[in-house]
Amino acid sequence: MKIPVPIWHELDGGAYIGTGLAVILKDPDKGWVNLGSYRLQRHDRNTTGFFCEPENDGAAIVRKYWKQGKAAPVAVSLSPEPIIFLTASGSTGCPPGVPEYDFAGFIMGEPIEIIEGPVTGLPISARAEIAIEGEVLPPEVETRPEGPFGEWTGYYAPGGVPEPVLRVKALYHRNDPILFGAPPFKPHRDAYSFSLPMRSVTRLGDRLLKEGLPVRRVTDMVKMGAVVITVHQESEHDVTNIMKVIDKVKPPSRMFILVDEDVNPEDPLEVLWAIGTRFDPITGVRVSVTQSAWLLDPMRTNDQRAGHAAQPYKRLIINGCRPFERLKDFPTVNKLSDSRRKETWEKWNMSEWLSK
Repeated sequence: MKIPVPIWHELDGGAYIGTGLAVILKDPDKGWVNLGSYRLQRHDRNTTGFFCEPENDGAAIVRKYWKQGKAAPVAVSLSPEPIIFLTASGSTGCPPGVPEYDFAGFIMGEPIEIIEGPVTGLPISARAEIAIEGEVLPPEVETRPEGPFGEWTGYYAPGGVPEPVLRVKALYHRNDPILFGAPPFKPHRDAYSFSLPMRSVTRLGDRLLKEGLPVRRVTDMVKMGAVVITVHQESEHDVTNIMKVIDKVKPPSRMFILVDEDVNPEDPLEVLWAIGTRFDPITGVRVSVTQSAWLLDPMRTNDQRAGHAAQPYKRLIINGCRPFERLKDFPTVNKLSDSRRKETWEKWNMSEWLSK
């Protein structure tokens, strides 16, 4: 049986069998099962690449096996049911510390069907089109050049960088299996995209709420490469305190924008309008520098990525909120009120016209 494995982007360094998938790992100490969406480049009939960000849960699990001098057992569900892929990729916002299979079952309202892999004993999604079992060898034993690959950042991740290898020991598939592809591209207005930083964004929201700060929403605005925080200002110190908390976290974003509740955080035009009319360039900006091992950072050089070490990561935090002391007398936004809009639609019977 031959499974066609395409080259998803014209400048990719090879064919990738793993894009729409769930990589399954089991923590050797605590026994919990982790699902992650890590790309797999086909090297030959028995090996694939294994690219995983160093700060991901999956990478931490694999390093535990390596520290014990063992290869890490791995199973992969290729073309699993959509809820499994979306949860593995972080797109459903699975909370930190919650096993992804459990969270996917919670969303579906029923347990996820699995089979126990004969080789690894790992739970494989029973409805996957294709599955593989194998092991990831320690990098001192074997690595191979991986990439480039077109990533969700809108750029090709550098190629030719040595990455660990997944040695395949077993392959399973349905009759006439379908290989599901989820290759990311540069974000644009009408594109479907899933956001890999979603879990980091969720953690940022949880952190802000635990600090008792009046945050209504944290939005990963993929199309602008920014994280937008919706603020309900209750005191003059709220915005400053939120900026201080952001200064300490590590989501993979270079820009954080604070806006008021009257701004749609998913509309780039509204966010830029808020910045252009409410931002004070003297007091409304903070430059933050932290350490990050994020390998897909477009600002990293090939040498820095190959080293897998943390590097200085600079972020910009922008206050696009109205000044607290001027909330009552700040100019009124030029738009129709909800009541006037409703009245106008009803007067001209537009709701009936729109329904045709």
